[in-house]
Amino acid sequence: AEFAQATAEKEAVMAEAAKCQAKLDLAQRLVNALASEKDRWAKGVEDFKATIDLLPGDVLLACAFISYVGPFTKKYRDNLIKDLWIPKMKALDIPLSAEGNPLSVLCDDAEIAKW
Repeated sequence: AEFAQATAEKEAVMAEAAKCQAKLDLAQRLVNALASEKDRWAKGVEDFKATIDLLPGDVLLACAFISYVGPFTKKYRDNLIKDLWIPKMKALDIPLSAEGNPLSVLCDDAEIAKW
């Protein structure tokens, strides 16, 4: 009877050890996956830091776009933005993204894809 009890206890402990090992393996996989996410998030933070300095000009261009060019043709809007507003903003040393695209401030790629 003692032997059977000891054997049952041993098997219960071994089953618990196997469960713990499985949890440990899952935790290790999670930690490894999160380590790669850390790199991705760090790059995202760097990208945001770079774009935050350009935010005033980008928002100004987006506001002007919404306020003044809605009813006009694409050709006329592009002319206003590229030939008038962006050069003026650069002359006034207003920080602005290189592409000078008001849509990049107003919506994201997923929203544009819906159009």
